Amino acid sequence: MLTEEYESLQAYYDYAEVSSDEYSAYSRSIGDVFEVAKGIQTGEQTEVIDENEALYFIDMIDRKEYEFYSYERMKNNVMKQVKEEKFEALVEEKIADLQIKMDKESLYKFVKEQLSH
Repeated sequence: MLTEEYESLQAYYDYAEVSSDEYSAYSRSIGDVFEVAKGIQTGEQTEVIDENEALYFIDMIDRKEYEFYSYERMKNNVMKQVKEEKFEALVEEKIADLQIKMDKESLYKFVKEQLSH
């Protein structure tokens, strides 16, 4: 590792582990650095990269590839989930609007009959 060879760089060195869900947030600020990182394999290192008034050096310690699904592949699942959520919201709305009218005398009679069995 670079900091083991050059201890004076330790204060300037930062380790970053970027997961697939964080990738897009990082790529907005250092997208060109990620483009370079895509092209190297585990154990490889880059030259110094000058990006956004900062210097980057990539030492690819480990790389994990995750499978991403295309929109077309996920479209039906997403649409099904959206429909289910809309249906549940509609049911909750109808339940909230529902007014139960009860005849206390009929209810009393029904409960009394049930208890006498």
